[in-house]
Amino acid sequence: MTNQANQTDYYFKITGSFIEKKFALDSVDLQILGQIEKNKSAKQMLKDLNINPGLLKQRITQLLKQKIIKMVENYDCLDKTFSDIIRKSLIEKVGPIGIMIFDDALETLRLEEDSIPKVIVKDFIHMLAKEIPDENQGRDFKTRLFEQLEALNKQ
Repeated sequence: MTNQANQTDYYFKITGSFIEKKFALDSVDLQILGQIEKNKSAKQMLKDLNINPGLLKQRITQLLKQKIIKMVENYDCLDKTFSDIIRKSLIEKVGPIGIMIFDDALETLRLEEDSIPKVIVKDFIHMLAKEIPDENQGRDFKTRLFEQLEALNKQ
């Protein structure tokens, strides 16, 4: 996890509640968990938190050993065009309130429209589909977007 530009970057995910764990978290641990929630990589955390690389590595190692976090594959984000397709599809199904639903979902996941990780896009679509009152419309929304996503992944 050094900050050399040519090295692999690492991403993490919080695996569950750390309240149940018998592990005391301090402010540095909480800052790291906050960065992980924002889908920040180890290199981004070093920059944003401005802490010693050795300390970051030590703390992440502790969080991994305690199974509070897990390492995930480096992921790409959706193209802004596909985010626009998702938003427009939602608006087609529920009307102008779709804008608020879309923005609320982004806020809940602490994401920006142009930085939706591909690894969670299906969860994001499911989350939006649950907000569509008509079950058939929700199912159609998911099906159409999953088909478009599949086509996009084949390119």
